[in-house]
Amino acid sequence: MNDTENIKSKRRKRGRISLFIKAAIIAVVFFLLVTAINSSFFHIKVVEIYGGDRVSRQDVVNTGITEGVNIFTVSIKRCKAELLTNPYVKTVHIAKTYPDKITITIEERTPRAYILAGSAGQYLLVDETGTVISIGPYQPELGLPIAAGLSFESYGIGETLDIRPIGALEAVMEVASILTKYGVIADKIDVSNIRDLRIHAGLCEYAIGGMEDADAKIAMCVRMQEESPDFRGLITYKDAGSDRGFFTIIN
Repeated sequence: MNDTENIKSKRRKRGRISLFIKAAIIAVVFFLLVTAINSSFFHIKVVEIYGGDRVSRQDVVNTGITEGVNIFTVSIKRCKAELLTNPYVKTVHIAKTYPDKITITIEERTPRAYILAGSAGQYLLVDETGTVISIGPYQPELGLPIAAGLSFESYGIGETLDIRPIGALEAVMEVASILTKYGVIADKIDVSNIRDLRIHAGLCEYAIGGMEDADAKIAMCVRMQEESPDFRGLITYKDAGSDRGFFTIIN
């Protein structure tokens, strides 16, 4: 056997050894994986859930995350997708801590306003982004305003409304936040005319003009109403020019 044939023979031998080693490694990994899957050491013993006021433990169990299940068999992607089908759920983070713990952190949507859906008497409950949380009758006991003057073409639970005019929804949410700050529960926030916003609070109506200095305008309306607790009617803002304005009470 010449030198060339010796070299080729050695290469073939090394190749067979390398192939054997790779096969052995795969076999060992497979064995360890099967052992891990069937070992109680990797069975989930702790499931921690944070921030899920409207997501029950049973909802989590229904995704396949529960004590006694092998942690390797849990698909984070699938479980997350299932939890996100709940319209109240905004974001979900699921983390595995080996060998036996899963932590779930949920951020939920906060209902901020109602929007009338067509003429059927049904209302859309939405968050600050205009995402529909539920569809049903208006529930005044929730203390949320009806947002009037908004238009959109289609809607569905879990969908974010394409609202017109642009900026109108943001105006509703800002006004609602200011009202909460001053302890006022509004029945309706009307943005039909973005330059003549109307706030209906009980038997009073605030006409605050545009959104410029909205906080100060609303604070003035609240103060005027507090000073005349028996007043029923319209408190309106009048633009006097030169960045000045004043309020009048109209019975």
